[in-house]
Amino acid sequence: MKNNLFLHLIFSSLLWSCSMDNIDLSKNNKITTSQISDLSVHDIYRTRGLVKFGNTLITISPTNNYNAISVDIQTTQKNRFFRRRFTGGNNMFQVMSLNSHDGQSVTALDFKGGRLIETAITPTLSRVGSTPTETIISLPIGQQHLVAAKTTTFVIATGLYSAGRYLYYSLTDNSARYFLSYPDHSEYPELQETTKAMLYASNILRIRPDASAFVCADMYSGIIDFCKITSLGTIERTKMLRLHLPEADITETPSTSVEYYRSNRFGFPDIAVSQHHVYALYSGHTYRDMGNSALDGHTLLVYDWEGNLLKEYLLDTPLTNICYDSNEDALYGITAEQGSLLIKINI
Repeated sequence: MKNNLFLHLIFSSLLWSCSMDNIDLSKNNKITTSQISDLSVHDIYRTRGLVKFGNTLITISPTNNYNAISVDIQTTQKNRFFRRRFTGGNNMFQVMSLNSHDGQSVTALDFKGGRLIETAITPTLSRVGSTPTETIISLPIGQQHLVAAKTTTFVIATGLYSAGRYLYYSLTDNSARYFLSYPDHSEYPELQETTKAMLYASNILRIRPDASAFVCADMYSGIIDFCKITSLGTIERTKMLRLHLPEADITETPSTSVEYYRSNRFGFPDIAVSQHHVYALYSGHTYRDMGNSALDGHTLLVYDWEGNLLKEYLLDTPLTNICYDSNEDALYGITAEQGSLLIKINI
């Protein structure tokens, strides 16, 4: 049995390191978690992504009219935002890539329409019944954008690009430039860049708080990419780590097709970042062995921004999402088992 790439995308959705950096789970330190809130109390049942600042929790949790929800976990007050229906049928029925760079606003990507939608976290999301002001940023047309994160002056994105793996889109002059190559695959050494883009399309992307760097991790392999953003608006690779390559059937004739095998080891369900650390939630499991829970993360890998592995932790419960709360200097997650619970990771 194989899994089609686009089903995953829609419904799930130079310094160079070429060595295979396997994780030795026997060396992992066990780490405990503490339950903070049962998200079903807040009418949150299906989540994609997690942002938290103090008592404010934000996640993508679709309803008929909205894509996302903001909750005060202390007062239980909540607000729906990121509209699904617009005038003229210009709708956003599914958004992905939830991000917040500075704690002042939150963004998500309408990957079908190539639009980044943004709204302020405060004060509009803290007032129950208010209508949050939304800003829509149109990314370069003619491209399939899949993951995006925004700062005050630029957007970093990746997608099915032929000109380079990463897009640097300036918000000051609307210029677009593409940088760096996609990872190679030892079993398919002659792949075209567009095929590599499909192979490594399912990513998590986070920008460092000072906007000087970002990290991009693949959900369907063990590849994690650490990059710098220069003052000139260029992107340079710091280090790419390959814990394991994807196991896939790849063909380019008569048409391009990328399909993952059931034996493929999943990579990174989510990434959280602080100014000093990158927290990578890691799976390492296969669909053949774990079924639909294969993408749940049981391991937490802590890196510095140079791509050096600092710590490995084995979690006491599998997680689907994690985030760093800069207000508390703490790490939080959402459980994969026992429904959706907000937990604090006692790191």
